Amino acid sequence: MRSGHSLPDQPALDRLIACPACDAVYRAEEPEPGGRAVCARCHHVLIRPRGGAILQLVALSVAVLVLLWGALFLPFLEIEARGFRHETSIFGTAVSFTGPELAWLSVAVVALIIGIPMARMLLLVYALSPLLAGRAPLPSAGLAFRWADELRPWSMAEIFILGVGVALVKIVDLATVHIGAAFWMFALLVLITLIQDTYMCRWTVWRALDAGREGARRDGAPGASGAGGTRQDGAPAPSGRAPDATAAARAGAPTVGGPRSGPAPAGAP
Repeated sequence: MRSGHSLPDQPALDRLIACPACDAVYRAEEPEPGGRAVCARCHHVLIRPRGGAILQLVALSVAVLVLLWGALFLPFLEIEARGFRHETSIFGTAVSFTGPELAWLSVAVVALIIGIPMARMLLLVYALSPLLAGRAPLPSAGLAFRWADELRPWSMAEIFILGVGVALVKIVDLATVHIGAAFWMFALLVLITLIQDTYMCRWTVWRALDAGREGARRDGAPGASGAGGTRQDGAPAPSGRAPDATAAARAGAPTVGGPRSGPAPAGAP
């Protein structure tokens, strides 16, 4: 075998997409509007393009940041029992653990229910907001979006609100509970975050970032570095993990997506 020889049918690495659930690798083709592409092995949805996706992601991220900042210091819950009344906020609850042996718990609570959700939204705004103005992505925008996606399992805001709901069911017979504005704001931001994560098409975002860099490179804009199938952050595939991308390219990866409506089964020729 001659070294350096490329197979005629070898797809470029930037046209490969890896299933985040089972690591199957496909050649990506954008479905028609309203369609989607699913993995033939595990049926995970790989591509679901929507019009105005970047604007929606930025708008939802800003909404979450506003709600989270307001919910931090407004009254969250007020409990009244036997003439005693206690009111607390989310931030006050998170830092209420005192003593050297509980300091780590305060740090963990603040990080998981406040710090990480806020960091994710800030990273998304940083990565995507320049695209709305038709500008090139900011430096390390791809890395910022990648980190926003990697931090998703560590965002525990929804776990916190579920825990509060369970606690309220148990104490409602023992004391009078008044739900503050911060409770409803936090519940709303959890709902918005779930909707955002559920309907986000990561392949669409990666394509938008790549297109923004390519446009800036053609116009001679600074900071639009990168070539071939490697992004500015070094990510090799539009959807995340692609450990077998090179092998799949050499073997001739099946195609996912394409110009058809409705679910597009992966592996179709």
